[in-house]
Amino acid sequence: MSDIYSVRHEDQRAITSADQVEMAAIRNGTAVADVGGYDERLSGELDDLEVGASDTDEFWSKQDVSLDDEVGGITTELTRRANLMGAYYPFKINGGTLTYNPSVTGFYEYCLAICQTPSLTKKPFTALPRSFERVVASLIQIHLGDSWKSLHTGHPRDASVGTTFYKAMQTVSTVTSNNREWRWDPDPRWPLKPGIGGDGGLDFVVWRPASDSRIGQMYVVGQCACGNDWDTKFHDLRPEKLQKWMRVVSEVPYTRCFTTPFLLSDGNFAAAHNEAGWVLDRMRLTFMAEEAAAHPRVITAKPLLSSMFDIAASSAA
Repeated sequence: MSDIYSVRHEDQRAITSADQVEMAAIRNGTAVADVGGYDERLSGELDDLEVGASDTDEFWSKQDVSLDDEVGGITTELTRRANLMGAYYPFKINGGTLTYNPSVTGFYEYCLAICQTPSLTKKPFTALPRSFERVVASLIQIHLGDSWKSLHTGHPRDASVGTTFYKAMQTVSTVTSNNREWRWDPDPRWPLKPGIGGDGGLDFVVWRPASDSRIGQMYVVGQCACGNDWDTKFHDLRPEKLQKWMRVVSEVPYTRCFTTPFLLSDGNFAAAHNEAGWVLDRMRLTFMAEEAAAHPRVITAKPLLSSMFDIAASSAA
């Protein structure tokens, strides 16, 4: 068995470079699997070199080997995506050329563009994580089946859910179990009704209502990580955060779900599952979206995905 854990960061770097090639293919129709920004990186390093023929020759020799290795890693990653995703991969590989073949839903492209956005904290880019949370909650609900329901709880929320964390959790309790679970009962050391926003790391709840209306329903609780610091977010949604406010949260242990528009290397995918629960990255979420392409809610979401792609892509242009 290969050691995917030790090379997880190296593989992730190849994934980042492959993403850049894919974005170039979307903009231009095709792209060659070379390294984006390579000339700029070289010029910066050459500026730091003292002028000397032997130094420069040695530099270029090392850089040629480095470039060959990096391009090989990108090609390997693009081929991996094509093999794993099959017809759902919105690109075609022919030799060293990548050709864009738009997906049915546009979800893969939407996620890819989010990952190219340098900042998600400034307008209009703040709309990207907010849309991602809502779309992903809906996709998971559709994936699990018609009997399941979902509610977006991430901050900022719709006013109907509740602007404060307390009101939002009251809504969760009411709509999921008629106040039998997610029962607000703070630790005595905490305020009874805190007038604060936030979300406790809880971006959405997906649940299956029990047919007999008794306690013991099944829940998926989710957290979304849209920034390039996603690998620091595995523990943002912890049971202790919820249990200090609600007793009980759920009678049956809920399933934690970690979602991200990034595509994880095999080693990071394994590590994330170990630390964050059920992990849904760009590839797995794309399968959910494309498999449900004919679902009315997915069809309705396509204009949103397209407009969000345009916003994200504008930052990466």
